[in-house]
Amino acid sequence: MRLEQLRFLCEVVDRGYNVSRAAEVLNTSQPGVSKQIRLLENELGFEILRRRKGRIAGLTEPGTALLPLARKILRDADNIAGLRDELTHRGSGQLVIATTHLHACYVLPRIVERFRRQYPQVRVSLLQADPSQIIELISTARADIGITGEPPGGVRELIQLPCYEMPRSLIAPRGHPLLRDQPLTLAKIAEHPLIAYNRRYPGGMALERAFARQRIEPDIVISAIDSEVIKAYVKIGVGVAILPSVAFVRKADAELGVVDVTNLFGGAGAQLILHPEAYLREYMYDFIRKVAPQWTRERIKAAFAERAEVEPEP
Repeated sequence: MRLEQLRFLCEVVDRGYNVSRAAEVLNTSQPGVSKQIRLLENELGFEILRRRKGRIAGLTEPGTALLPLARKILRDADNIAGLRDELTHRGSGQLVIATTHLHACYVLPRIVERFRRQYPQVRVSLLQADPSQIIELISTARADIGITGEPPGGVRELIQLPCYEMPRSLIAPRGHPLLRDQPLTLAKIAEHPLIAYNRRYPGGMALERAFARQRIEPDIVISAIDSEVIKAYVKIGVGVAILPSVAFVRKADAELGVVDVTNLFGGAGAQLILHPEAYLREYMYDFIRKVAPQWTRERIKAAFAERAEVEPEP
């Protein structure tokens, strides 16, 4: 059994059982991937993948049991490589961050700039994804650190570190009546067309919850996943939007006005997402501290230790 075979298997699963896509990511050939998985099956003595008419349809029952073990072996191997690099190539390496457009565009640029000045030999990769995809990227070790708003359910196996809170604002074209109709209420906002985050995103969920609590049905005319797209439609008068205040850039959004509505919708909290079995190199600790200074190395290690003491659910 070789690590390469396990890596090929995990990549095929992560690419929706599409061997061609897996081969492309792995920078190898499709026949090569298929051959190595077949060799692994022959060595283990059972089929890992269910095949129908020459196509992969999913995992067999033994394959389902094997997959988490394969992921753990690969993660441990990567951790050993990380330890080696920490000892022999201190200050160089790669940092893969999975995050949403909001954080990548408005929060992280200055943080990444400071980080790059301190660690010029570390290559930073930003994987833009929705919250569910971020959880998957961390779970499958394709990203080192996740940054997102309120994570969706089912992430108990990961470590969540609250890092910062952002106020929310109503954004509307200058001169819009809501900008001067104070104090604002949910009922007043609901009288106007709304452009909202998709409900898969924390902003979309927060808006839905706030209106539902008062049994108000808002008129959501467009939903989107990108704050720049949302603002574009606000600018042409399609509706108003509720966004984290950081998404309003005064110079770029000069034709828009804002009113703080944190009291109506709550703040937009952000979480750092880490895998409890990940090996964090020194520059990763430093990056986390730049995002959330309250999370010192000692506190992060304590969070890992606390998570290790939690009994896994059957």
